[in-house]
Amino acid sequence: MSQAVAQTATAALNAYSSAAAIPVVGYIIAPIAAAMAVAAGAMQVAAIKKQQASQAQGYGEGGFTRKGRADEVADVLHAGEWVASQRLVASPVARPLIEALDYAQRTNTTVCHNPFVANGVALRARN
Repeated sequence: MSQAVAQTATAALNAYSSAAAIPVVGYIIAPIAAAMAVAAGAMQVAAIKKQQASQAQGYGEGGFTRKGRADEVADVLHAGEWVASQRLVASPVARPLIEALDYAQRTNTTVCHNPFVANGVALRARN
């Protein structure tokens, strides 16, 4: 992250210097260019912080997020990932499957060889 902050400062100085060299309007454009470079850098730093927070919480390896409202943002979704809705997670039919997938993911194993048994519990479809 310190590298991103340093790069932001360098970019702001370069943007200011380049814009200031423009005759007549350079003194007006230079602070705007520097501010845009700082804003871009701030977005990069924020993205790094969010990624570090996600990794600290263990979401980079998968798993359940904290409890909360269905419309509450809990974390970042990365390309190639899949999400189950709160409704699906709460379903007594789907929950054992989700827990089996979570267990297999955390332990890097296959939970069972029988697709109709999860964590030792036989799965039955509702009639």
